[in-house]
Amino acid sequence: ESPDLRLCKNFLTGRCTYGDGCRFSHAVCMHAEIAAHDNAVKSIAVWEGAEVKLVTGSDDGSWKLHSVGGGGGGGGARQSAETTQPMGGAVDVVHIANGFLFVGFEAETEAVPGVPVGLCRAWNLAAPAQALEFHIGESQPWAHARRVTAVQLAGETVATGGNDGVIRLWRFAAAAAAPAAGRSGLRSV
Repeated sequence: ESPDLRLCKNFLTGRCTYGDGCRFSHAVCMHAEIAAHDNAVKSIAVWEGAEVKLVTGSDDGSWKLHSVGGGGGGGGARQSAETTQPMGGAVDVVHIANGFLFVGFEAETEAVPGVPVGLCRAWNLAAPAQALEFHIGESQPWAHARRVTAVQLAGETVATGGNDGVIRLWRFAAAAAAPAAGRSGLRSV
């Protein structure tokens, strides 16, 4: 007899006593819990390498890097962040692709004090240095008029979406860790 497709509520928390005789699925079990931020966690990205790490973005205005240990059972994650990066406004999206961390958020800029705008920054994870910042243009040093809520990457194209209802496509030369030759719109912070 095959198990019921519903998850075993006791196994989810590691307390099922029925073992193989349980009639519910044992497909999912909580591995660890991280008290990551003081406010809502809005986005999580997994950075897989020699060690699995999580990047989280939050309404507390920061993104954090957390180390996650291997193995099963309970625990496996550090209870404090390895790195905390304040962004000056709520972080809505974090995304990792091609060795870069992309962060979409809303904050004020020097160009328009007192008015929050949508910003997107990218960090080279192999050689952390200054972040690259996505700008519409010289007179508009931001990625969107309102908060950036979506970031995806395919090849050399980064797509960003914001609360302004706009999707923008950016050419991004990850290998050079700089804008593609001859293209404006991506500036170093």
